[in-house]
Amino acid sequence: TALVENSSKTVYETDKAGTWIQAYIDEIPGSGSKKQKIKGRAEANTVIAGTIFQFLNSYHVPTHFIKQVTGKELSIRQTEPIPIQVQVWNIASGSLSSRFDVAGGSDLPNPILEFYLVDEKKRDRQINDYHAQALGIATQDEMRGLTRLAMKINAVLKSFFSRRGLILADFMLEFGRLKGNVALTGDLTPETIQLLDRDTRKPVGPGAVGENIKDAAQLYAEITSRIVED
Repeated sequence: TALVENSSKTVYETDKAGTWIQAYIDEIPGSGSKKQKIKGRAEANTVIAGTIFQFLNSYHVPTHFIKQVTGKELSIRQTEPIPIQVQVWNIASGSLSSRFDVAGGSDLPNPILEFYLVDEKKRDRQINDYHAQALGIATQDEMRGLTRLAMKINAVLKSFFSRRGLILADFMLEFGRLKGNVALTGDLTPETIQLLDRDTRKPVGPGAVGENIKDAAQLYAEITSRIVED
């Protein structure tokens, strides 16, 4: 039974209690109802997410990840979603630059964390600790846990990508409740992580190209080779 379906993956129930399958897909939304297929997208996202989750687990970051089970599937632990996305910024760009009139590409003296309500009807609804607690979205302890984990994940991943000649510019995190504690869930792929080449400071990965599917396929392959070590 499909529990979650979106533009990058489908999450399924399994026969094993407490275990789900997170399956990545090649197709992306196209014009109208049509979908476009990017060759290698699912495999790239699967192996990159698995590699990053495994690395975070080695630093005792609680996550839903268990293991990669096929070329396009991860085995994950069942969690109760916390409907908050955490955006972490290390470099000013995009909406952060426009909202605060900060030059794009500027290094921030410290990370900026922003919290957004996950609700299809209320997209981009930014919230803070007081909203979360007053509206019953998350407790005070959970918000502290989200913040602490987001900062730790940022520090660990900055080092991870630096060793690969990459700069972690910004990324989005999702969390859930796992046995009463906050754990990292969601995606950790080039679609939720913005990376820059350390030497050129130009974007790398699928976000560096527009609608050209052939270019996107090549960029998925290139970023996979840089992130996943043999």
